[in-house]
Parts: sequence; C-alpha cells; structure tokens
Amino acid sequence: MAAKKNDYYVHVPEANVLLKSILFSSKKVIESSQSYYKTLEIRREKTKLFKQLHDEVKELLQFSTKFENSLPYRELIIAHKRKLSSKKSTEAKSSENSTNPKKSSAKKKILTSTSSSTPSKKSSSKSVVENEQQSKEEREISKLNELLAGIEEKLNSFD
Repeated sequence: MAAKKNDYYVHVPEANVLLKSILFSSKKVIESSQSYYKTLEIRREKTKLFKQLHDEVKELLQFSTKFENSLPYRELIIAHKRKLSSKKSTEAKSSENSTNPKKSSAKKKILTSTSSSTPSKKSSSKSVVENEQQSKEEREISKLNELLAGIEEKLNSFD
C-alpha cells in the first residue's frame, strides 16, 4: 500500500519510560507553581501584618501624646523634652557635618512621607482588587491540585 505524503509513523522504543518521565516533569512544574503561590500568600500576609503594626504604633503614639498632655506638670515635661532634643540635635548636627549632611534631610523626608499617609477610598478599592486576585489564585491552586492528583494516579498505574 502506498502511504500518503503527510502520514508518518515514529516508533518510540520505551514509550512507558518516556511517558513516565513526562508525567514526573509535569508533577514538578505543578509543585513549583504551588510553592510560588504559597510564597505569594506569605508575602501578602507579611505586608498585611506590617501595615497592621504600623497602624498600631501610630495609634500608640497618639495615645502617648494624649497621656502626656493630660499629665499634671505638663509644662515641666515639655521643657525637659525640649532640653533633651536640643542636646541631641546639636550632637547630631556635629556628627552629620563630619559624615554626610544629606542624610538627615533624607530621613526627614521619609518620616514625613510615611506619617502623612491616611486611609482613603483607594485603600478600600485596593482591598477589593486584592480579594479578587486572591480568589483567582485560590481557583488556580485548586486546578493545580486536581492536575497533580491526576498525574499521581497515572504514575501509580505504571508501578
């Protein structure tokens, strides 16, 4: 019989070994994807906890200020703080002049930019987007788990 021009047949000597290696590599790819998503979740949780810590420290500073203002002899405390801060600032200025005078202005910029951040409508829209992204990632993780289970079943059938 004459074969058609585009019909080809290739004999693979050990097809089961080849199929098994393909399944193992697929399994490794899926496991790598799962570890990637776990890492993303850990990073997201870390960011969330740092934001929570930042908010709590900010709140503690506000309470500390209110407490100091409600104390008797407040004027004496404020004068003492000013005296301490003037000593520190003169010491800092003398050390900055000898090392790097631009550092203090950079620190001030960082402090003012972090302290001026206030929650707004953007934060609520960000949380909605984050929730959608998280649910999408959870769906992908469940799909990956199903694929992994199927691959493991096929691998077990070879044994």
